[in-house]
Amino acid sequence: MQYAEWLTGDTVRRSKLSALTAEASRIMRARSLSDIAVRDEAKEVRSVARPQARG
Repeated sequence: MQYAEWLTGDTVRRSKLSALTAEASRIMRARSLSDIAVRDEAKEVRSVARPQARG
């Protein structure tokens, strides 16, 4: 019985850890997507500011 309780507790700990890892990776993905959006926006602003620079 004690072993089963320990196993259950360990499983709970593992699931919490994986949930935190998933949350962290989701945040990192969101950050990288927002970085890409900001860069794309900056490119558009530059091309509008200097239309002669466009090929």
